[in-house]
Amino acid sequence: MQDPITRQRILTNYFLNEHCLPFSLAGDLLYLSKRLAEDKLALKDTNLSSTSAMYATTHGVSKSFKEYVKLKVKGKFVSLNIDVATNKNNEKVLNILIQFYDRQTASDYMSFGLKDPNVATAIEIIKSVLKCGVQEYNIEWTQIVF
Repeated sequence: MQDPITRQRILTNYFLNEHCLPFSLAGDLLYLSKRLAEDKLALKDTNLSSTSAMYATTHGVSKSFKEYVKLKVKGKFVSLNIDVATNKNNEKVLNILIQFYDRQTASDYMSFGLKDPNVATAIEIIKSVLKCGVQEYNIEWTQIVF
């Protein structure tokens, strides 16, 4: 019989493996789990589908997070990382990661932008990067580190 702590570690590692997540997320995932477990009554009745998670992110968290990131990246160097993938509906999705360093909190912040470019040509990708990465966050080309 496993002790409860070992069982929790195994479940956490199993989840990371099953979803192809890096082991570097183990501590953060465990922290999140502990925070969620603080309110057992709410946790029991909570459910979250991918559709409702996307809706909450797009229409809830996204706007305030965008404003926060805009303030933080103003005048700072940023790195744009771009990846084109295909979702389960066989649609092309452009993931744009804006990465920057905040001296105040001594941490690295990231913002994910998801756009559907329909086609993954270089021109379409650049248009999406300009719209999502540069215009929406008020980033100047001189701030971008290549």
